[in-house]
Amino acid sequence: MSASEDPWIRGLRETVLEGPGVTSTALRARIVARGAGDAVADGDHEGLTSAVSQYVDRIRDAAHTMDDQDLERLREDGYDDDGVFEVTVVAAVGAGLARLERVRALLRAEASR
Repeated sequence: MSASEDPWIRGLRETVLEGPGVTSTALRARIVARGAGDAVADGDHEGLTSAVSQYVDRIRDAAHTMDDQDLERLREDGYDDDGVFEVTVVAAVGAGLARLERVRALLRAEASR
């Protein structure tokens, strides 16, 4: 079963993307995609500012190196504490789901040997 077929994962994804929040559902979808390392379609960058993109990339690639300056850049971009928290959670979910899918693919490949 892929992560997209798992009911728990579908529920998590639906809650993160479509639940109430301070950011738009469209922006959250872009953040999940970027957090997963997916390319965002040309012209589909609304709300995905340089500060947000860099923040999401940092969460995806090197979360352990985050510091106050990363948070401050989002605040300078107009995000309050709720917005920073939401961007952080959405990016982490995108990165985590992508990692989960890669692990499952490796396990399926190993099992088919």
